[in-house]
Amino acid sequence: MDRTPGADEAAGRHGQKPGRRTFLRTTGALGAAAAGGSITGVAGGSARAANRPRSIGLDWEAGIPDVHGYPTLRELHRGVRAVRRDHPQRTELRTVGRSRAGRDILMISVGAGRNNALVLGGPHPNEPTGFLTALHLARLGARHPELAEGLDVTWHIVPCMDPDAMRLGEKWYDGPHTIQNYYGKFYRPAFRNQVEWTFPVEGGFDDPLPETRALMALIDDLKPKLVYTLHSSDFTGFHFMTNRNIPELVSGMERAIAKRGFPFHAAPADGGATPLGRGSFLLAEPEPSVPGEQMVHGVSSIHYAAARHGALGVLPETPMWHCPRFEETDGSGHRYDRLLGRTADRLEHDGDILAETVRHTRGSLPASSPYAISVAEHLRLAELTARAYRRMATEPTAVREATVAERFALLWMAYSLPLRAGGMLLQLLEGPGVDARHARRRLRTWFVRRCSQMQRDFPGHGLDLRELAAVQIDVAFTAARCL
Repeated sequence: MDRTPGADEAAGRHGQKPGRRTFLRTTGALGAAAAGGSITGVAGGSARAANRPRSIGLDWEAGIPDVHGYPTLRELHRGVRAVRRDHPQRTELRTVGRSRAGRDILMISVGAGRNNALVLGGPHPNEPTGFLTALHLARLGARHPELAEGLDVTWHIVPCMDPDAMRLGEKWYDGPHTIQNYYGKFYRPAFRNQVEWTFPVEGGFDDPLPETRALMALIDDLKPKLVYTLHSSDFTGFHFMTNRNIPELVSGMERAIAKRGFPFHAAPADGGATPLGRGSFLLAEPEPSVPGEQMVHGVSSIHYAAARHGALGVLPETPMWHCPRFEETDGSGHRYDRLLGRTADRLEHDGDILAETVRHTRGSLPASSPYAISVAEHLRLAELTARAYRRMATEPTAVREATVAERFALLWMAYSLPLRAGGMLLQLLEGPGVDARHARRRLRTWFVRRCSQMQRDFPGHGLDLRELAAVQIDVAFTAARCL
């Protein structure tokens, strides 16, 4: 759901920029399965699931083509339409809604099982792994109907639930996949403009966006047994969240991560989620949003579907950049309370620099721009996070040695929130008609320096995009077995 990328020079093949034609060529078809990871998930949490085959006998992982970039919205929709065109007897494609800018929200359905499984791609535009996952899952299901039949599911795949945000956020998808390019072209909507976080909650938030209303109607129509919302992260360990503690699902999540040699996430997870096992957490119930204290928002697609229809909810947090430090539980040699205080200091320091830039250029910036709205919220979030860390530092439980994973999680936060806000502010200042030459030069100097420092502190490397899609698909199959 959240996080941030790796070293500019260590991006490897993942950091190359092959151009849009490469993406279209390498994803144009799923070749015949030859060798790779067969589906070897475990039986699920019901009597019907216990009778399903433990292995479908298909080397599905070999059918995922090698790719070097994430698809744009146009390419994603073109790919989904191609699946429908090539497999008209096995798929159904329909428009389930339209965005505020009039863009289609597509859904492709594959299979004819008794259990509806809803897959939602693109909850946040800075988390593009799910676009690959959604497209490849649709292709796999269409080419190999035994995948759905063996699981007794119908896959309903929404490749992008927020097309407007994707259009604003896709500028870095083709690479190079570096810290500076990622943050320099970063976009993520403010909470109140996020399709994923404006589902209504009883007795609280009740102002869903038009896209969210369309997805609410879809969920109420399908009554899905599974909702799989395709989040990812930038710089964390690998982990998944779920709203149910199902042992078979928990072990399947761990196996999907371990068999690929990915580092597990050993730092605290988003929202205070409770650990269930290595690489899995119990999704926390959202706290009511209070204007002035927290960002005003509703609940997620999983919370909504679970409350309305008892859906099993699963979401991946699969990082795009590799950093094994998030897995290390050894002592860091640093006191946790002091790390909390230093992180708060850095958030406040950089927040002040950015807030001063906003004040000096306010007359030149388009106040209604989604970038401007998101910058303001990120600065507010940095302020609230610093305040929370200072409170945490006074608690007796904080007077201890921090683990390596905890240290790097705080270090990531110290860099990420200011760089997100700074990258979006730079894009505003570099926009047409903005007369802020001196402010832009100062901000650019700060931004490049911070990116260089983060590159030094997070010397990770980019991960194979094919492998990232595969681990998400692997857990989708495991979750479907648990219905």
